[in-house]
Amino acid sequence: MGACVGIKGTRIRPVIAELHGEKIDLIAASDKIEDMLAASLAPAKVVKIELEDKDKKTARVHVAEDQMAGAIGKDAINLKLASELTGWNMTVEQVAGGSAAAAAAVEVKNDEKGS
Repeated sequence: MGACVGIKGTRIRPVIAELHGEKIDLIAASDKIEDMLAASLAPAKVVKIELEDKDKKTARVHVAEDQMAGAIGKDAINLKLASELTGWNMTVEQVAGGSAAAAAAVEVKNDEKGS
């Protein structure tokens, strides 16, 4: 990650300047898709990830009640960006009181047009 950002941000700053100050997120690549999915939803803390269909790239992500808003974002923007970044369609479910019972769920499908 440091090689991408550079010392004191020297490599990343020109990229941000070219994007006119647009915020960008960097996540570490991983061979384990669960790690990448969890990292793409940061800073929300993921409790559990279930890969439903690897061929269709669908996953169910479980987050604690207090992390649901952060994982989804306003108008589901965080979830949409995470889905676009990873190429996976994700359903985010709220885990109530630490149990596996979902109190709420939000699903976002990755739009293949842009990928």
